[in-house]
Amino acid sequence: MNKLLFAFTLVIFSKFAFASELNEFFQLAKTNDCGKISSFIEESSDPDYFRAVSYNLEICNKKDGLKALEYYRRSALAGNSESMYSFFVTVGQLPSAEEQTDELMKEAISWLVKAADQKHHGAATALSSFYKYGGFGFPKDEKKSFYYEKISKSKSPNK
Repeated sequence: MNKLLFAFTLVIFSKFAFASELNEFFQLAKTNDCGKISSFIEESSDPDYFRAVSYNLEICNKKDGLKALEYYRRSALAGNSESMYSFFVTVGQLPSAEEQTDELMKEAISWLVKAADQKHHGAATALSSFYKYGGFGFPKDEKKSFYYEKISKSKSPNK
């Protein structure tokens, strides 16, 4: 997934308290002023989340998916459902099979389920599809697919 599409996905699916912070972060990113970006990250409501995004999208940092995962994990442990979902997405973007270990994939799926259970639109959409078609090791399960589809539709940004 390219940077712009990933950034767009984060903005669209961000219906959490700091959505305006995310917008401000991406506006700052356009300036390439790493000093201001660093200050913004430190003063934000979730510095770990914004650090993760900066590593994931090469904003004042060299792209480093594993470093991004460290910060998404910290933020997810604090309850941020966007970080939970982004952890899953980022694992899928890791460039090599050596980095995408079975253990990491299990953790990513666990975060995806937690995000969906917290009513995260993107996570619920993914799980609905996985249960509907049996993807990512999920068994086909119409009831679970319908359950997550209801969450997805209720949290749709197009509502």
